[in-house]
Amino acid sequence: MATPIQPLDFYDGPMVWIDCEMTGLNPRKDKILEIAVLITDGNLKIVDEGLEFVIKTEKSVLERNRMDTWCTRQHGNSGLTLACLKSPHTIEDVSKAVLAYIKKWIPKQRVGVLAGNSVHADRSFLVEEMPGVIDWLHYRIIDVSSVKVQCDLMSMLVPSTMFLGNISSMVSSPWAPSRWREFSSVKTIVKLCHQRSFV
Repeated sequence: MATPIQPLDFYDGPMVWIDCEMTGLNPRKDKILEIAVLITDGNLKIVDEGLEFVIKTEKSVLERNRMDTWCTRQHGNSGLTLACLKSPHTIEDVSKAVLAYIKKWIPKQRVGVLAGNSVHADRSFLVEEMPGVIDWLHYRIIDVSSVKVQCDLMSMLVPSTMFLGNISSMVSSPWAPSRWREFSSVKTIVKLCHQRSFV
């Protein structure tokens, strides 16, 4: 019988992996549409299945004059736009649920480190829309897009490390367009980081 995973403390090196989809890239005018959260320890062991929410969003926010061309096309094709219109989950409810989930696994404030791919962008939206979540987390972040940049540079400077370019492309885009939705991407990023931890 497997030992149940206990709440994590500082010495476990907890990481809170977050990935959001937004209506654009400006946190002062754009909105979070979807959020996925996964918690791991410092060895990238996933504590449970995590959680994901599609956020109830008004139709006016989802119109083309509010979203850029990429977001309009991508969120329309993935089904996220329609899912947001049908979702019962308000941003306030989601913020409370995400914070409660993090506190369940990381009961001490400023211990869990925010992690993800270009997660600085997600963080800027969380500051605006879910400040309680940011207040609970450590001020440091782990942005795995740094791995992509490092691999790209190494591949250019030292041709014998060309294999790093393959890792770089997986870190920057580790999921197929048909699986673009947030939860699968968060899990894929964590798994890739775990597999490539030798780099």
